[in-house]
Amino acid sequence: MDLDIENGLVKPFLQVCVFFFIVIFTAIYGIFTYTEYQKFQTHNKQILEQESLLVSLTADNITHDLNDVRQDLLLLSHSPALFDYLRSPSELSRTRIEQLFLDLAKFSGLYDQIRLLNSTGKEKVRIEYGNKRASVIPESQLQDKSLRYYFNESQQLLPGEIYVSPMDLNIEQEKIEVPHTPTIRFVTPVSPGENEQRDFLVINYMASHLLGRFARYTESSSGSPMLINAQGFWLYHADKAKEWGFMYDNEVTLGREYPSLWRQIQEKGKGRLINDDGAFTYETVYPFSPDPEHFDAPMPKANQLSRWVVVTHIPNEKFGFSFFNTLSTGPDTAIALLGLSVVVSSLLSFFYTNTQSANRALKQQLEEIRQAAVVFENTNQGIIVTDPLGITTAVNRAATNITGYSSGELIGSNPRILQSGQHSPEYYQEMWDQLHTCGHWQGELVNRRKNGEVFPSWENINAVKDEKGSITHYVAILADITALKEAEEHLNFLAHHDTLTELPNRLLFQGNLEQALTIAKRHNQLVALFFLDLDRFKLINDTLGHAAGDQLLKEVSLRLKRSVREEDTVSRLGGDEFTIILNELNDPEYLHTLARKIIEAVSKPMIINNREVAVSTSIGIAIFPDDALSAKDLAQAADTAMYHAKEQGRNNYQFYAPFLTDRLNERLLVENELRQALARNEFILHYQPQVEIYGGTIVGVEALIRWQHPVRGLLYPGQFISIAEESDLIEAIGEWVLHTACVQLQLWHNQNIHDTWMAVNISGRQVQKTSTMQRLQKIIEASGIRPEDLHLDLEITENLMGVVRENVESLQAFKDIGVKFAIDDFGTGYSSLSILKHLPVDALKIDRSFIKDITDNTDDRAITAAIIAMSRSMGLKVIAEGVETEEQLNCLRELGCDHVQGYLISKPLPSDQVTSLLANRQPFIQRSDIEQI
Repeated sequence: MDLDIENGLVKPFLQVCVFFFIVIFTAIYGIFTYTEYQKFQTHNKQILEQESLLVSLTADNITHDLNDVRQDLLLLSHSPALFDYLRSPSELSRTRIEQLFLDLAKFSGLYDQIRLLNSTGKEKVRIEYGNKRASVIPESQLQDKSLRYYFNESQQLLPGEIYVSPMDLNIEQEKIEVPHTPTIRFVTPVSPGENEQRDFLVINYMASHLLGRFARYTESSSGSPMLINAQGFWLYHADKAKEWGFMYDNEVTLGREYPSLWRQIQEKGKGRLINDDGAFTYETVYPFSPDPEHFDAPMPKANQLSRWVVVTHIPNEKFGFSFFNTLSTGPDTAIALLGLSVVVSSLLSFFYTNTQSANRALKQQLEEIRQAAVVFENTNQGIIVTDPLGITTAVNRAATNITGYSSGELIGSNPRILQSGQHSPEYYQEMWDQLHTCGHWQGELVNRRKNGEVFPSWENINAVKDEKGSITHYVAILADITALKEAEEHLNFLAHHDTLTELPNRLLFQGNLEQALTIAKRHNQLVALFFLDLDRFKLINDTLGHAAGDQLLKEVSLRLKRSVREEDTVSRLGGDEFTIILNELNDPEYLHTLARKIIEAVSKPMIINNREVAVSTSIGIAIFPDDALSAKDLAQAADTAMYHAKEQGRNNYQFYAPFLTDRLNERLLVENELRQALARNEFILHYQPQVEIYGGTIVGVEALIRWQHPVRGLLYPGQFISIAEESDLIEAIGEWVLHTACVQLQLWHNQNIHDTWMAVNISGRQVQKTSTMQRLQKIIEASGIRPEDLHLDLEITENLMGVVRENVESLQAFKDIGVKFAIDDFGTGYSSLSILKHLPVDALKIDRSFIKDITDNTDDRAITAAIIAMSRSMGLKVIAEGVETEEQLNCLRELGCDHVQGYLISKPLPSDQVTSLLANRQPFIQRSDIEQI
């Protein structure tokens, strides 16, 4: 067909071509635009995922750092040296705890202060670390920290809990320390016993280390990293002027600058926010989040200010997708459209090429970030990276410092150059087998430095694989644990040796004795055991003080070691008790010579605190195999012989002899007679009145068992109860006592004697067995006493409080029927108030040992006053037993005691006599000076 341009035939044809070209071009342009948009969206998503990974790794590393501090704090708080210092403060124990603090500060290099505060906030020990050295602060420079916020916050801590302070610039004497020292304080209570006064262990962690590591962790971020405290102030920011605003009254916070972000952080704690300001990725770090690399330990005291937020911010301009301008489709210029088509084609090629380059760059960036996350996980430890063949490709500075090799010497070599030769080829083969099977290995290796020095290291080796599962390299993280090994050896020594005398303790003594007997059996030899106890040591301790007593014990231990052979073993079991194991004994007569030599050596006067002091010793001697065949029996025989030496006037020695065995046989005879006594109904109860201290009215009686022996007459509990407790008779006897007491209580009710409480002791075996407790409950119910008339008070000794807590439900069943409970002999055990407050207890009985010298001994008076004050605060009644003088009664009244019993009031009486007293209903204390009592 001919085109008639003049008639306008070409114009419609061109318009149709242009129309179809525009349609095709628009479709291609749309498809291309959508494809490129998706690629850029993927690119941006990958950047955000990188940020999330980076933020998560940074938060994990901060948690790891804080957990390291917790581990060090708990290690210190459980140190035997610390408990020794708390129990028996002395110059030696103080020096040991100072050295322990110094060792930790030197090893970690992260704590500028470690201190021990007493219960009032006064420093007892403090070390400081500065200029790469640690030093002990003299006592004259120790400070009072009672007004510091972290001390006050720590007062409510339970045993084992840890308080973590917010991060701040350290303030000393009301001023911010210069140069700035970012600090986080970790505090935990320590006490030598559950019911004893608490001290507080404080570590000042140099948070500048954490901030420096934060900067290194986040240096590969695509945006701006920030570290925020719980109030929204910056602790780390690219703009240094914004940091530490809360310390300088600067009100600029994250919440004011980005309010929507701060609200979301408060609500979620972890996540991402994208708005007009860009993309924010954040995660909140709480102290001691669960960390599988650390041992189980108590979580810290809740403190909302002790948390931090890791944030990265990528502005919008770092993301980008620029749409092409919309094409103009003028109908008059087909040439322009064709030209535009060429341009578009060129742009397509350009964008495709650049997209491929961007993808390659992104993949390389992800690989670098993955390596950086591994390498910088813990820069305090040495890191060695090798290729799949084991050739070192990268090391960090810590690795060169630990090994002594330069990075140039390590890179290109095999880590085998560190081998010390102390491990077998099989050991290394096991390591590689596990690496190939599991992809990781961790364990202890003994390596050698460049200078030839051998050192222990803890190594964690991981095989790093690519997306196809092929190994690309190995990463070994190693830590020099020389200091930890030395500390472990020191702690092991403390665990098996007495901290005062450095002699073997009870645990090591038992092991040494068993080993000595094993060797003696094999070679048919004799072994002798000396059991020594110093005579009247308590008098010296109380007169001259505990420090003098410690000095005396150290001198005695030296004299004992000089008196025996090198192969003999001297041990201190505790207090003033010592033992000597004599191995390879050929001549038993030597024991007489040695015993006299020891008595003479110990008896020589010694100078203590510029005073001449003399002490003597009583020695018991037992011989294997003549006296016993086991370590336990041999120790018991020597102990029995020692008590016999004391009975003979002290300052002498006695051998274990048959007549001592006769005493044991006598105990067995008593046990057999006890069994018959139950069947023959030879037991009776006497009742000792308990009176109200002010008016003297009888408020109750304590039922006390007596044995009407057919031959020996009336026997008291001290002559047979201990034997009953060691046998299986105590439960049956206890049930008889409770039954008889309930019958007597019912008789009194029938005689109109009401409002009188009956106290009955129950034994440890009864408390421990749920079945026995159920039988006791049935005995009470079978007595026929109505619940409203059941005035029964069961007494449990203080040393059973731990067992009682495990049987609270059984005790509560008694409470439900009206029975009350009292803790007997209170003050003689090691009670825990945390246990006491959970028990259904109504009263405490102060042991007679504190009442005996209450008018002369200030310690006994102070302990009694403390028990009474504590009881009042807990709503408990207080009964003092063993009151024998008017002076004791006056003192107890001044202290606020409720009830008393003892020979001043009345001795235990038979049932008919005590019934007459109860029926009389008159005040029991009938004296003219009652108003002054």
